[in-house]
This record gives sequence, structure tokens and C-alpha cells, in this order.
Amino acid sequence: MKTWGRNLTLTALAALGLNLHLAQAVTLVEEGVAKAAIVIDANPTRSARLGALELQSHLRQMTGAELPILTDGEPLPEGAIPILVGESASTRVLGHTSHRFKPQESLVSIGEEAIVLIGRDDLDYGDVDYEKLGTWQGFAIYNPFYRVGSLYAVYDFLETECGVRWYMVSDLGTVVPRRPTLTVEAVERQQAPWTRYRVVGSGGWGRPGDPGEIDMAGVNRYKQWSSPRDTSLFVLRSRKACEPYNVNHSVTDYFKRFGETHPDWFVRGKPGPDVQPRFDHPEVIAQVAADAVEYFKLPFSARRRGADIHSAARISAGDYFAMYPLDNRDYGDDLQPPAQPERSGDGFGNGVYSDYIFAWVKAVAENLLGVYPDAYVSTIAYAGTFEPPTFAMPSNVAVTVAMADGWAADGYGMKVLHEWRRKVSQLYTWEYHYARGYPAIRPHRITPYIDTLRAMGVDGMFMEIGDTNPIVSHLDYYITMKALCEPELDAEAVIEEYCRLFYGPAEAPMRTFWQLIEEGYEEVSDKQLGPSHQWAIGASETRLAKIQAALAQAEQVATEDPYSSRLAAIRSGMFERLVEQGAFHAKVVSTPLPHLEIPRVAAAAIKVDGILDEPVWQQAAATPPFVTMLNETPAVATSAKLAWDERNLYIAFICEEPNMGELRQEYTDSTSMICVDDSLEVNLDMDPESPDYVQIMLNVNSATWTWWRKKYSPQTSPELGVQGVVHRLENGWSGEIVVPFAVILAGQSPKPGDTWGLNVMRNRYAFSTKKRFDPEHWHCWSPPYSWSWHIKDRFGRVTFGGER
Repeated sequence: MKTWGRNLTLTALAALGLNLHLAQAVTLVEEGVAKAAIVIDANPTRSARLGALELQSHLRQMTGAELPILTDGEPLPEGAIPILVGESASTRVLGHTSHRFKPQESLVSIGEEAIVLIGRDDLDYGDVDYEKLGTWQGFAIYNPFYRVGSLYAVYDFLETECGVRWYMVSDLGTVVPRRPTLTVEAVERQQAPWTRYRVVGSGGWGRPGDPGEIDMAGVNRYKQWSSPRDTSLFVLRSRKACEPYNVNHSVTDYFKRFGETHPDWFVRGKPGPDVQPRFDHPEVIAQVAADAVEYFKLPFSARRRGADIHSAARISAGDYFAMYPLDNRDYGDDLQPPAQPERSGDGFGNGVYSDYIFAWVKAVAENLLGVYPDAYVSTIAYAGTFEPPTFAMPSNVAVTVAMADGWAADGYGMKVLHEWRRKVSQLYTWEYHYARGYPAIRPHRITPYIDTLRAMGVDGMFMEIGDTNPIVSHLDYYITMKALCEPELDAEAVIEEYCRLFYGPAEAPMRTFWQLIEEGYEEVSDKQLGPSHQWAIGASETRLAKIQAALAQAEQVATEDPYSSRLAAIRSGMFERLVEQGAFHAKVVSTPLPHLEIPRVAAAAIKVDGILDEPVWQQAAATPPFVTMLNETPAVATSAKLAWDERNLYIAFICEEPNMGELRQEYTDSTSMICVDDSLEVNLDMDPESPDYVQIMLNVNSATWTWWRKKYSPQTSPELGVQGVVHRLENGWSGEIVVPFAVILAGQSPKPGDTWGLNVMRNRYAFSTKKRFDPEHWHCWSPPYSWSWHIKDRFGRVTFGGER
């Protein structure tokens, strides 16, 4: 093996035309003494500079030796082998230049004369604040659109040759094997992640071990967060830096920009912050196309992470201009192309509005083709536009499919994803990893699903993670990110290695620990259960006893750091959460549902005016005062009355309101958006054994909206004949709702003794709050112990009684 003289620089040696020859092995550190030096260019990219610092830090932790970082041209220590990080004069002589690599590609070359760690880097030259920030000022955690191939080469080297692992944010989650001597085998390895885009989670993580506090949405919120340094480095170590891509709701500023000057651009000619533009209006199409052109006029550096010129530009990225409507399905009537009610779907999504919305997308995309042929329009297949349109799409359309309808190979969601693959040139998925109940621990489900995406030719993934507790989510996150980079990842092998490296002597009991938790998830994941029933089953007393025994065994055999500290974080961040939430929700499940017997009255003659002055209301059964979703007493009183006759169910509401001047009352037409006004809701479950039920809404403007959920899409739901009117009082308001049996019972009427599921609710917004989920917003008869009204197993019960 050739060695370097003290006065002979690497550049000088390379200039002599010496090539790198593979050796059997290269020793970098021997008994704690450095035998190598890290070499970077005099003006390195940030990727190379950070890569050198990461390499130096991890090798120091591993061996105790400090490898010096030199610039190309500086003399090497006597006998030291150079580790070239990033492009430099020396790599150029050896034939390695950054721009010749593909995006995100990297090379690890271990040879006799040198080690080369290089890849495709952005031409980004500047300082790195490694000690304080880990990266550099302005590093984008949430949109990490960087090319850092040389840094990825360093991470590949540290993982493959040195055994380093980053299982979780912070030093607690980092595995660095300790060894005084480090010898690496010769290799030549060039690779790139198979996905061009992969953004999993928001980027922020709670502090490991902090269990957080579960809010009304079932999501953990934290007061203590991991440091910016830990978070930024974990983003990079997870290989989350990727090619620019983004899409979301893009016309959120159209009301502000055009509401006054072009009211005809909006549904029903009534602009509002939640009112959709008319996407078939020629002037709207022209304006969106003009917005796209304005965006693409900017240099790439100005639009890498979007541009602050309008809402669409702000959520666009790089070569992708984002297009998608507001987050509601109220597109109005007389659409061109028309709505397709027959495309009702088979779950959350359908294709009722696909032709309408994607005709808009197509028109803008075709406009761009002649101006910016390398530019793309990015859009979403979601809800009423989940299925592809019936017509072909231009080659410059990229679609992100919202996979809310499951991963089953023969399921509706995967069927639609395959259809989209045949329809567009670039395809991405938007995944939902929210565990609104028992924690979603599913490592064995992740890899076969991602393998399917890769085989299909999917280009990348965005996955929302609702739980940013790193203890809960770290294993799934780690496997997801690895699977998005490495094809055909063996989940079982990864889990086995994780348990061995992360827990040391506690490997076996911790394998049991996580297996038991995953079994709990598998038992509840495919069932139609509310959060409380999920917790009660997943964290049953029997299962918790086994989980506790496994953790206690692990703590007995792993009493030294770092294993004991990791187990302490697992206990506080995961096990104690299982115990606390399991006990709470077991109590919820065991709490009897409220029950009310509804009297039958003589054929009621009422004037539906919201004024409760008819005799039927004197005979009706009354609920107790409503409670919050968490079964607490709200600041104002609400109650309901119910009665029935042969033809109708009668429901009245009495709502106390001291802030009548503050009522939220944006909507006057029938639309699902009336729930964001001060309003009432009824969930009526005619058959508690079936999945379907009827939802009815009535706002303070007396606008009503109905949907027969689970049986029809919102667009195909039949007209139920429901009448509803609100009457305003000095310090409150009252409402009457009449529900005919003619449609919901196919011309029949209930029989005395029949029992239905029911919840009656109030949405209250006539007050200001700074809380994200203020329980004062929502009052109900039967508390769901969650943010959602639509948990069927928490509907109360009503029995149809006889005449009074």
C-alpha cells in the first residue's frame, strides 16, 4: 500500500496520474490513532462541508480519534490515507465531478490510495454552523429540497462500512459502535434513492421520552421539542433531502384577490373565503394560467421552495406549479364538464367531479406546454376527484393520489392508483399515517406496500404523521424512509438489526415488546371502531400485562447506558402512554351510552319556523343539557327535544347564546360548509348494526344540508325531504328539524320499541379563542371523547315509544 509523505499533497500525487486501486482493506484508525485525514475543496459545497464534519464527528465517537479536516492542497499527515469528501481538484483528476452524477446519486469508492465520497451537490457554497444548528442558517426542515449527494455518500459510508444507525431524532436515537481500530474493506458503490421525492412527517419531533398531551384530534402535542440541530440533522440522516415537488389547495387567495372585482368567478356569484371559484369559467382558467406563467418566469433558485407572489406559487416547488381547489366539495351546479353522480366510488374518494376539475388542470397544463415545455402542473386526486378523468391528460401533469382508501392490493384505493399510473407521466402518493386511536405501529405492512409503489413506477411519497412522538413513531418512520430509498427492503431483517443494535442485551424482550404492540394495532386496524374501542382492545389489560413484563425484563438485563436511557424513554414515551390512554378509554367504553325514549304523538301539525310553540314540543322527550366532546360542562346551555308520529321524527334545539352579535353566519345555501357557521347537527343511525347513517346540518341562517353517509357519496345522496328553520331570540336561538320517514325507511315508519343510534350536536363559534381545539366550540348529547362527531359506537340510543 502506498503511503503519503508529509510534504506530498494529494493533488500533486493525482497530478502524477496515479489511479485508485482497490485494496483488500484500509485502516483509518488504529488503536485510537488516526491513520487518515478528511480532505475537502478549498471552497466546498455545503453538502461536502457538512459531510466532512459529520464524518469527523462520528468517527471520533466511534474510535476516539480525531481525523483532521484539510483543504485540497494542504499536506497530509505522514502515512495518512485521504478521505475525499465532495468534488475537489483531486477528485477531478481522478475523474469524479459532482455534475456527472444523477440527482441524489452518490459514490463510495474505497481504494488503495484514497477513499472517495462524492455525489451530486447543489452549487451551494457557504458556512455550516455544525455545533449550534447542525446545518446552516435558513435550512428548510419542512421542504428539504436539496441535492446533497456527497453528504449522502458520507452517510452511506458510515452506515455500511462503520455500522452507524440513526433510528430516532437526537443522540439518544443514534447507534455508534465503539471500536479503537477501524478497518474498511475495498468497495466501489454508486447508488441513488429510487424515489425522487420523499417527505414523511412534518420535520418537527417532540423530545424523546416526553409523552406529550393528546388533544381532541387524537394527536400528541408537545411543550418540549427536539432541538433545531437534532431535527435538521435527522432530516438529512433520514435521506429526506430530495427533489423539489409540492401540491396543495392553491386558490385560497382568490376570494381576496378577485372577490370584489369578479364575483361571477365564484360559485353562485357569492364570493367568500370558503367559496370555490368556478373552475369552468374561461376567465378563471386564464387567470390561473397567468399565475403559472408568472411563477415560471422566476429563476429556479427563486422557486425551489415556492415563491411569495400568490397562494399557488407559495405551495408550488421548483418545476411544479400547484393546482387544486379549496378543501370542500361545493362546486355549485351546471358544471362543464358536468358532475358524474354515477362515479360514486367505494369509500372516502370517488370520481364525481374528476372530469370537471381535471378539465381545468388540463387547460392550464396545455397552456404551459408551448411556453415552458419542461414545467409541470402538480395536482391531487382526492375526495370527489379521486378517480381519473375520462379523458387523456397532458404529458406535463403530475398527480398526487391521496391514499385514504387503504393499501389492500385488491382494494378500491390501489385499483384507482393503478388507473392513475396509466394516465399521467409522474405519479406520487399522499399517505395518511394518523393514529386517532391506538398507535399505528405497522412495520410489516409498510415494506410490501412501498415495494408495490416502486414496481408500479410511483415517483415519490408525502406521508402525514399525526403523532410526532419519536418514541411512538420512530420505528415505522425509519423503515418507511429506508424503504423509499432502498428497493426490496427486508422489514424483518431491519427489525432484527434494530432490536440488536438499539437495545443490546435487551434485544429479545424488546422484540417481544414491539411485537405485542404491533399485534394490538393489527387487531383493531381493519375494523370500524372509534378511538376508545381501539384503545380498549389494543391496550387491553391482558396485552398490557405482557408488554409490561417484556419491558421489565429488558430493564433488568440492560442497566447501563446507552441502553438504559433508551429503555427509560421507551417507558415514559410509549408504555406509560399505553397505560394512561388504555385506562381512560376503557372507562369511556364502559360508560353507558345515553338513552332516551321518544314519545309518539298524534299526527303533529307544526309550522316549521323555529318557534317551539306547538303542542308537540310540550309532549316531547328532552335531553339533559349538552356536554362538550370530552363530557365537560360548557359555558352555555344547549338541549334538544324529540318526538315522532307515523310520518316524521321531530327534533328541536334550544341554544343559549350571550353573544348573538358574534354569530358566525357565512352560508345561506345548502352546502357541507354550513358546519363552520353556528349550527346544529344530527347523526341518525337507523340500523346500529350497519355502517351507514344519515347526517343532517342546520345553520343559523336556516340553511340545511343532508348526507346519507356510507351508503351514498355526498353528490348521490338522495333528497331526504328534511325541513329545518332557526328562530333568533334575544339571548339565544332555537331550531326545528323535521325528518320524514318516507325516504330513510322506504315509506315505512318505526315500530314502538325500535332503537336507533342518535347524536344531536351544536357547533358554537360566537366567541373568540386561541386554542387549537377549544372544547367550547362543540356541544353534544352523547360525548365521543374525540374531535369527531362521526364515531358510531359513541352515538346515544333512542327508543321509539308509545303515545303519551
